[in-house]
Amino acid sequence: MTDNQFDMDYPSKPDFALSVQRLKAWLEGEIVDRVPVNFRLPEVVLPREEGKSLEDTWMNAEGNVTSFAKSLSRRQLQGETFPIYCPNLGPWISSVVWGGRLVFEDTTSYMEEPSFKNYAEIPNKFQINFSGLYFKKIIEMTELSLDIGKGLFQTGYTDLHGGLDCLSGLRGTENLLMDFYDYPNDVIRVQEMVTQEFIRMFDYFNTRLRECGQLSSNWLNLPFAERMHVPSCDTAYMMSPDQFATFEIPFLIQEMSVMDVNIFHVDGIGVARHIDAILELPGLNAIQWVQGAGNDKPILKWKKLIQKILDKGKSVIAILKVKELEGFIDAFPDPKGILIYFDESLTEDSEREVIRRIDRW
Repeated sequence: MTDNQFDMDYPSKPDFALSVQRLKAWLEGEIVDRVPVNFRLPEVVLPREEGKSLEDTWMNAEGNVTSFAKSLSRRQLQGETFPIYCPNLGPWISSVVWGGRLVFEDTTSYMEEPSFKNYAEIPNKFQINFSGLYFKKIIEMTELSLDIGKGLFQTGYTDLHGGLDCLSGLRGTENLLMDFYDYPNDVIRVQEMVTQEFIRMFDYFNTRLRECGQLSSNWLNLPFAERMHVPSCDTAYMMSPDQFATFEIPFLIQEMSVMDVNIFHVDGIGVARHIDAILELPGLNAIQWVQGAGNDKPILKWKKLIQKILDKGKSVIAILKVKELEGFIDAFPDPKGILIYFDESLTEDSEREVIRRIDRW
């Protein structure tokens, strides 16, 4: 996909092409005209029919897509906030397609129980059934979005996870941590299959979306012309450096090697303990730093970590509140390689004011 293939605009985002150019420059440690800034998408209110369960609401593909479309009609998207619908049944879709059921809550879902009680239940060769309940629903949402979104918004791929974040759903996190000691060879055996099946799932959606002229994007809401992925390992916060090197790094390398853009999701101080190993991963372009809540805030508590990422030649996504912006600008006089996401609901006027301030950075 070439640059002129995303020279498009949408009613809610008339400067779509320029914003994509800002992302490309950010990834390369450059700036087009200002630092890219991403805001929350408008709230999507899912239709809840009387007598229907919460699961029915989540599984209502047409209701989900049309509700997203309606949300875009209420305002213009500012900064590098993009009209992209990503089919979503929660963060465990890559695990539950191996077997099991999801339990749905208001804003997320979780595995009812691990897919497998022991490694004897996991065959040496395994292939995900794309016609299973949840995967089929994600496909339905994708196809509806491609149809309804024509001229209105882009369609991204669902929240896919490889590696230990998938395996923790197959075995349960506590079981998996014990498996490192009790069944290390089985962990590695299944990791090989998990990685190959992750790539197969990604390729399925990437191929379909590219056929329809879509850029590569997911829940991060940052589209690229190339194959974009957000690798992660939230399980790493409970792992030693040796365990991380043995059970995760080789498979991260495999999963990232088939991508063009890799933005690693570092979720909190526990995962950040492995930042040196993560920064050495081949093909890594950027880090999304999620500092957590409570004592892990404010953002400037992590100035050294952010600077370390930048000094390694990697770009970074920093998550701020508006009240932190001035101090952040003072702390980083050279803004190359920085993208800011504001984790709060703002009015359009407030977002424009933030951009005017960032214009002067």
